[in-house]
Amino acid sequence: MHSGGQQLDCFASPPRCSSSCVKIYLCSSPEDSVVERRALRETVFPRFREHCRHSLGLEVRVIDPFESSDPRHWPDENTRQQLIQECRESSAGPFLLALVGHQYGAASLPTQVEVSEYQLLLQESQQAGISTQELERVYQRDENTVPASYCLRPSHRHACCPTQAEVKEEVKDAELRKVFQTAVSLCVHNDLMTPERAKSYYRSALDADLRFALENRPDEDIVRRCLVYVHKVVNARGGREKREMSLQLQPKSESDSSDQVALRPPPTSDELLSELCDVFLPGLITSSKLLVYATTTECDHRHGYTTTRRRGYAEGLCQQVHSDLAGLIDDLKISEDSNLGNALSREEAEQKQLCDIFARFYDVTQPEEEKVRAYVEQRDPQCPLVVMGGPCTGKTVLLARCTQKVDAL
Repeated sequence: MHSGGQQLDCFASPPRCSSSCVKIYLCSSPEDSVVERRALRETVFPRFREHCRHSLGLEVRVIDPFESSDPRHWPDENTRQQLIQECRESSAGPFLLALVGHQYGAASLPTQVEVSEYQLLLQESQQAGISTQELERVYQRDENTVPASYCLRPSHRHACCPTQAEVKEEVKDAELRKVFQTAVSLCVHNDLMTPERAKSYYRSALDADLRFALENRPDEDIVRRCLVYVHKVVNARGGREKREMSLQLQPKSESDSSDQVALRPPPTSDELLSELCDVFLPGLITSSKLLVYATTTECDHRHGYTTTRRRGYAEGLCQQVHSDLAGLIDDLKISEDSNLGNALSREEAEQKQLCDIFARFYDVTQPEEEKVRAYVEQRDPQCPLVVMGGPCTGKTVLLARCTQKVDAL
């Protein structure tokens, strides 16, 4: 994997952080990154955890919002933003790892729309003769939000496999998205909404998450804290792509025309993906030294993006990601006066204090205590110590007592 000329070396000092845990939000398009995310989970993140533990004593937590194979369990946009913010504020080092593939991803109904804008969308749709009954059914007004907004009602589908009724509900959701986006297009057409504002309703989860994490953020939130990997695929669909393009270029028949107002079509997925990769991210490379790696894969015109090519890219991605993450962590130099060093010292002191508290509850010497002492004296790293027992049988108290005695030696 190579940087494609877009990776910049940053010589800024490592971020100052008082945390002893690296929390990374894995940003991706769920339908387009299954193979890559699985490869990272299986080969990169376990090695990275070991590296952090051994080099700096840091724990690692990776948050993949789309880890579940069931889309009904994926978090909504508000929840994802809370996860990103938590990682940004509490991670000791990098907090964002983004995978931008060749598929943009689908937009979803917004989880929250301000009251004035929601009423405007309904008004324009109704004046154009479009029914808004279903749209009004799935949103409810919430005065507790600031500002007051209409919020999407939570889903109540918990079955493991979708029933026929649930499949129909998913079809309804697709139709609702079309109604909503048509309302947005009407507002743009009537100069009641700017095209830039309208784009926020067309963006995919990947695009929305990236912009929330990176847009209008201070440099210290981005420099050496975010990694973005862009993968462009040429001729991804092979011959099928050419056939689809030829069908799109065929002139429409007169029967396809209508008397409705000619609305400006919303931006296509390709246009939005191009804006993300060719405008938004390069701008951050220049202004905030965002680390972006761009790779291009040219596929055969007949076969397109094959499984073999995808696996090859995933292998190269894993090597690059591990190298980059390890490099960022190695830049976090611990010194006596560093915030990170102080955090680890505080955590160690807190653990010792907790250990002393637990040890006070252990007053009677038992044979198990001598077994632990023998294990410590043996010092065999290949032989783990396993303490078994049911709830409230004294496992924690026993180990606390033994730890206190070992420290006293």
